[in-house]
Amino acid sequence: MIDVSNALRRVSLVALLGVMCCALTGQQTFEQLKAKGALRSSYRQHASQRALQAEPVPDLETFRKEIQPILAKACSQCHGPKKQKGDLRVDTLDADLFKGNDVDWWLEVLAVLTNGEMPPEDDVELGDEDRQRVIEWLASEMQVASSVRRATTKHSSFRRMTRYEYNYALQDLL
Repeated sequence: MIDVSNALRRVSLVALLGVMCCALTGQQTFEQLKAKGALRSSYRQHASQRALQAEPVPDLETFRKEIQPILAKACSQCHGPKKQKGDLRVDTLDADLFKGNDVDWWLEVLAVLTNGEMPPEDDVELGDEDRQRVIEWLASEMQVASSVRRATTKHSSFRRMTRYEYNYALQDLL
């Protein structure tokens, strides 16, 4: 029979020694590093500030002042009034990600900016700061708009599996 109390004492002693070793050498534990990283994350800070509002509203003012000029400068040559590559015109997209009709297009814009696919290198340069500002605004707006939509929608977005999918899912599990 195993003596549980002695085993627990050994485990707690090992954990205590690990914490003391980290304290003496100046290294941080995983939990300390995780908490420190969460505090530094600009994504979580921005989203938490928006989540504190009673009823979130679209941040159209920031879009008009900061984001729209960046997009006009970097994207209007290929996605503006004269040219519409990929059937996309950035200057006419609805910036209201909560109730607007262009959410799918904004997801596409976010994806190509995040991947560095747009703007092409031979065209207009988009600085790292500007790219980061657009990506942060789009990501935070998408997150808040998504949570608002989920809270106000009556139906779930989940779909049922077909009999074929269900059989294969069970085979994979079992």
